[in-house]
Amino acid sequence: MKKIKFMPDWLFLRNFAVPVFLIFIFSINKVYAGNSAQTFSYQGRVFNAAGTAPLEDVVDFTYTIYNSAKNCILYEESQLGVDLTASYAPGIFSNQVGSPLLSTKRTANDPDLDMGLIFQNTKTIRSAGGANCAGGYIPASGDTRILRVTVTPHSTHIPNVLSPDQVINSVPQSSTSDSLQGLQPTDFIQAAAGVAGQANVSLATLTTLTGAGDASTLHNHDSLYVKIGSGGTPANLGAGAYSTSGL
Repeated sequence: MKKIKFMPDWLFLRNFAVPVFLIFIFSINKVYAGNSAQTFSYQGRVFNAAGTAPLEDVVDFTYTIYNSAKNCILYEESQLGVDLTASYAPGIFSNQVGSPLLSTKRTANDPDLDMGLIFQNTKTIRSAGGANCAGGYIPASGDTRILRVTVTPHSTHIPNVLSPDQVINSVPQSSTSDSLQGLQPTDFIQAAAGVAGQANVSLATLTTLTGAGDASTLHNHDSLYVKIGSGGTPANLGAGAYSTSGL
């Protein structure tokens, strides 16, 4: 599947509950599905509470992805020891968020879901019960995901949740993909008739073939099949056997 781009507007995020940081987001975030690297970029710059100077510290980032109601954690990871003084400009960071199953950067709150499952809206993601998602989560069509970012400076060890949380949205072109892992639409049997490369295969012909049930019901004759010996060797079919033509 083609990569899905998440492009936030230029905005300021301030933590009003614990006014320590100001972060300026300028990133273009990307999510990949299937066999590609299942990550997206989160970039920005951390400032002091007044917004007058970049933060020069070593910090830990925690990224939490929620469902749209923010009552079910779908993913959480921590990236530890990010040195904000080591970049070309103080306070600037760029992190890749996302990981394979059982990655060591996933936290104890993480439910260990595949990244491709987290963003789909077609089947149950988390069943009822369990920590951080008591009611379970069955996504509805069009459901968004929410990203919450927590920054913990090593100088204070006080976690600061950036506010507001961010909605992970896709750009319009991402809603229609040209391929699935490089396979084109003509590489699949489709329900519509008249698809190039599909000949006369359609939902109607497939339904006729299977009868929408057990294909054995489509046998409209009462013949029994036997294997005749090679070279015309006579075969004893037993009492009551007969042969006929036109079967």
